[in-house]
Amino acid sequence: MHVLSLDAARPTARSLPPGAAASMALAVAPAVLTVASGGANLSGAAMASSLVAGALLGFAIDDPAAAVLAASPTPLFARRLHRVAALLVLAAAVAGVVALLVALVHDGPAISLSERVREGAAAAGVATAAATWLARSTGERRPGSFGLMLGLLAPLVVSALAWRVRGLPALGTAQYASRWWWVAVVGWTAAAWWSRDLARK
Repeated sequence: MHVLSLDAARPTARSLPPGAAASMALAVAPAVLTVASGGANLSGAAMASSLVAGALLGFAIDDPAAAVLAASPTPLFARRLHRVAALLVLAAAVAGVVALLVALVHDGPAISLSERVREGAAAAGVATAAATWLARSTGERRPGSFGLMLGLLAPLVVSALAWRVRGLPALGTAQYASRWWWVAVVGWTAAAWWSRDLARK
């Protein structure tokens, strides 16, 4: 199957804009800079890193080589899945660095890394859904910036509304934290739906 083909994965992963992969360094920056400046409370840095790493997955939808790759037998969904997987590897590396710094340096309120993962997954779901919608609706080849913006903004807006609307999750709180998975699943499902080849509607 083309979706699982390593031969298809190599060229589609290489089609990632260089800045998309390099931008993952921004995700680990909050924790690294906090430690470098002598700080020991990584609560805010860990949250920022998870949101940025998740939202950067919107850049997996950028496809500057779309005109060339469209002629390949690999479906659009598979090409995007390969690029998402490539960025997920980098996001996992970011999570590993942050987890290591938390274990070695953190001196403050307990940090739930599982909650940070859920928040990052929600940001990723929104980012990929927003980027695929824009690409589908307008033919935009570089919708990643739009996805990044909404991926960061949506969790902040939901958290702000959580103080008024019972049942909504809020960043940094354990109550209803599992509901970030709902946001992630809805976002990823929408991204998969909008990643169908036009000829296969």
